[in-house]
Amino acid sequence: MRPMWYRAFLLAGLIAAVPLPAAASGAWVLTEVTTDKPPISESPCYPGKTIDLSDGSARFSQGYADCSGQGRVKGGERANTTIRWQFSQPVQLLQPDTPLVVRVSITRDSNPVPYHGGGAAYFYFRSQSAVGGVELKGFLDNPNFARSIDREIRLDRVPAGRDGDKLTMWMNVSGESGGGDVFYKYEFRQQAAAAPPSPPPAKDPADIKCGQYALAAKKQASENVARGCGYTGDRWQADYQPHFLWCEAAATTDEELARETGARSAALAQCRPTVTPPTPAPPPPAPPAARDSGARFSSLSGEIEVRHDGEKEWRFAKLGTVLRVGDHVRTSEDSTAIIGFADLSTFLMKPESEIVITTPPERDSMVRLVAGNILKNVRKMLKDGTMEVEMSQAIAGARGTIFAVGTSPGAGDTAAVLQGAIEVRSKATGRTILLNQGQRVAITARGFSPVESFDIDAELARWGERFPGAEMADIRQRVDESRARHAPSRDGPSRGPAADAGDGPYGYWAVSEGADGVKMGLIFPDYSTTEYVGALFFCVPQGGVRVSVDSPGRLVAGSKAKVTITADAATVDYRGTVQDKMTDDGSIVVFDTTFNDPIFEDLAQATTIGIGIDGRKVPLPMRNSRKTFKQFFERCHR
Repeated sequence: MRPMWYRAFLLAGLIAAVPLPAAASGAWVLTEVTTDKPPISESPCYPGKTIDLSDGSARFSQGYADCSGQGRVKGGERANTTIRWQFSQPVQLLQPDTPLVVRVSITRDSNPVPYHGGGAAYFYFRSQSAVGGVELKGFLDNPNFARSIDREIRLDRVPAGRDGDKLTMWMNVSGESGGGDVFYKYEFRQQAAAAPPSPPPAKDPADIKCGQYALAAKKQASENVARGCGYTGDRWQADYQPHFLWCEAAATTDEELARETGARSAALAQCRPTVTPPTPAPPPPAPPAARDSGARFSSLSGEIEVRHDGEKEWRFAKLGTVLRVGDHVRTSEDSTAIIGFADLSTFLMKPESEIVITTPPERDSMVRLVAGNILKNVRKMLKDGTMEVEMSQAIAGARGTIFAVGTSPGAGDTAAVLQGAIEVRSKATGRTILLNQGQRVAITARGFSPVESFDIDAELARWGERFPGAEMADIRQRVDESRARHAPSRDGPSRGPAADAGDGPYGYWAVSEGADGVKMGLIFPDYSTTEYVGALFFCVPQGGVRVSVDSPGRLVAGSKAKVTITADAATVDYRGTVQDKMTDDGSIVVFDTTFNDPIFEDLAQATTIGIGIDGRKVPLPMRNSRKTFKQFFERCHR
């Protein structure tokens, strides 16, 4: 039976053979292939990181050193990952109205277990949402994890274009040592010749030869280390990749390969080491005592159980039960619980639900939802941070809000906002959307469902059946007050449930001038009416502008990150420095630019604005944006 990619080639060839009308002639012609590889963050615990990117392949390699003090690593262990991809159409010429299939393979080669390595590849076509992805991950507790994976990502139809149109598709790849992108840039040409797709060439026999040689060389080098022979130099590197690259790059002959292999064999035959027994490793330190999370039960109904992290036994909970960081809490059938946290927020747990408490009391409340349904009532934030709930397929983060989330093994997650707004990030695609009051979404392994509206009062009534007390009365009051604040008025449009998720985030731009200078940023009123959040621009003496952007994830302080600003069709990339937040455990990226930067003129006229870090882009609110940017620069010039 022919493989799937071969059938795709035949189908594409048949489509290309059918004569097209003159208006549909032409094709996308490749104009440039570029790579973007962020700087490698070196670490003494992970020495010798390397990243090689090219059209159709990526290689990642990383070493290990014993930074744990537990003697798990002797030195010399490495994790290597190779990612290859091939398109069903010739990459030089894409035919409109035909399918495009990407065949992706990921292979890991690690020495030794338990350092498995792994990688991921995501294919993007013109959009910030991935068409699809492939992941191969390894874990310390799973030595039997697969060493390779081979999968197809399918784009159903290459779009047509007009003469001179541009598009970009790219592969985003990553391994343990870092990540990067390979970009394919195209221009539509009306008179481009229609070339029928051809199947990929057979695998180069040199790859097979060099692979066999590298495996043998690696085995001999490992024997050198195990027997304590002490041989050093390039010939004795205990890593597969250098031997393979030497064979492939030097176009070596069979005689040269045999000579190198024979030289190592002869040296090993003469090895007579005096092996000194290794010093026994010190006993591992005692695990730290579990910390009090500061969370307590404020209401219990029915059978509620608690299990400490690392233990198997479940214990019945009482109102005074101390909940530690890492504790599991579950409700039985017809049982409910309300848990209060140090930040004054609460979780309402429906029957047959289970959560894990993941943060200590000095940080905003964060939990992992294992199963069931919970309602989160965020009254106050201890810090300028984001409260998060992690589910099986998504992570929901909120700033001063009331929302409900649910997860069911095998069925995916749901998120619904009763007051305020939340950001929801899909683990599968990496895409983030913003849900406003009265909106909900389902999340599966394929990403998000269409966002839909729901009846807030009906949802409150369902929760009220299980929680008839004061906590639910407070939630109802906060929801009613929020709807009254966001009701339409003569002064302007509503900022309430009518906003579209992801396309029209709630919030607005504002500018201020004080002792610390002129500043401009985003205000999210359900979080704070006085604090700037997410993006901040402020004047720098001698005519400059400093920009600070919140990172959607934790980054290494002092490292570099790419910040992308888009204003309608204009896009500019900047290189910024990562800093830790002063009042939170998150990160910000800071960079400087000048007053005459053309992007500011674009921002002052744009109808859409977005800011992203390292490829993760988020659309921003547009309310007051044009007026605010103009006011900001007028005051800066004064």
